Amino acid sequence: NVSRFVHAMHFWSVQIFFVFVILHFLINFWRAAWHGRAFAMWASGIFTYLLCMFTAFTGGLVANTLNSQWLALQTKNVGNSLGLGSFFNPLNIGQMLTLHIAVFPAAVGLFVFLHLKFVRGRESIPVPEVRDHSGWSD
Repeated sequence: NVSRFVHAMHFWSVQIFFVFVILHFLINFWRAAWHGRAFAMWASGIFTYLLCMFTAFTGGLVANTLNSQWLALQTKNVGNSLGLGSFFNPLNIGQMLTLHIAVFPAAVGLFVFLHLKFVRGRESIPVPEVRDHSGWSD
């Protein structure tokens, strides 16, 4: 069945994407890339990650299973208690599908672009000096 194959490929590629995003966070944390004036870089990266989480969440809401319907109902209850019920309706599959396919991926693409502009715009980490340890001298 082609639809099950596409669904499985989408699911596992998203899992791999999130693994690499977490690895990216950890590697840059260990490299101390957050030192200095790198707030714009880190803020754009964290906001991009949050947008990715909302995209994944809306994808879980449109799965059209009993679990996704229960999750949508609980989300609607939480949203209504926070006063967000007039802005979005998690029980509306069309609205969640639009957010999952068009709105959030466009926002993620924009913030990935901004994040790359901040990273490439300046040297974020001083490059260590390369030493020759081969034993040869010139």
